[in-house]
Amino acid sequence: MNYDDLKSRLQELGVNLSIGTLLRYRRVGLLPEAKKSHGGRGRGPEIDFPVEALAEAYAARKLFDNEPRPKTETVVKARQIALEALEKGEIFALLADDQGVFPYDFQSRLFAMNWLKNREFIRQGFKPGDNVIFAIGSKNGREIIEVKPDPGGRALKSVKEAVKYSKEAQERQKRSR
Repeated sequence: MNYDDLKSRLQELGVNLSIGTLLRYRRVGLLPEAKKSHGGRGRGPEIDFPVEALAEAYAARKLFDNEPRPKTETVVKARQIALEALEKGEIFALLADDQGVFPYDFQSRLFAMNWLKNREFIRQGFKPGDNVIFAIGSKNGREIIEVKPDPGGRALKSVKEAVKYSKEAQERQKRSR
């Protein structure tokens, strides 16, 4: 997959990134290593990204969509932390240390978890707008991110109901003062 292919596939997912932005993503370490080959006389080098590039570009873009917008270094660090956790098969360790305490770099680890969640969403064939449930599971003794369909959007409805209940409780508390 070259830059044009990657850009087109991202557009199909509702993410519009320019070739210049994809070049920057590659330069700073937000995309997996690409194979380079010479395209022949007068054509220059050709780039061939692995299939993970689509999911990783999507995941990076989703982190940049946060408010306030994170720095590039923050997203690069999140990717590195997430890939290390995947390699070790220790995804739970992103959110707590051995004693179950938030690690000192919890914010970076939270970004890493979100990067990983968005990466797996695309890698497992889901599209923006699909209702899904994310879970940390186990496969061959290693922790993995599982993405499962949630056709009725039950999980999302539960979160919305919890937020609504919380807001109502806050209002009741304000009125009782």
